[in-house]
Amino acid sequence: MSTIFIRDLDLSNLDRKLVSEVIARFIERKLSIELKENLDLENVIVESFEEQAEELYGYPELRGLKINVEEYEKAYKEFWNGIREGKSIGELVEAILKLKA
Repeated sequence: MSTIFIRDLDLSNLDRKLVSEVIARFIERKLSIELKENLDLENVIVESFEEQAEELYGYPELRGLKINVEEYEKAYKEFWNGIREGKSIGELVEAILKLKA
């Protein structure tokens, strides 16, 4: 199996920015939860899905997007389920791009 990266996918600049920033927040959330729960680190902050979606609007390229928080949470779960199932990066990206709809 060959390795495919996000940069190798045929994405517009807007889509690439959205995908990169959303994945970064998904990883941040997952890591924060694991640190807080598994290591009992009380001072670790786990941002809500609402807070993470709001952060995305801080990027000029993403300001016009209206991200539904419930859909964002759904994409988060689909992303991590997809990772566990061994889905391709293209399939993982598709779930994130649905946030634009």
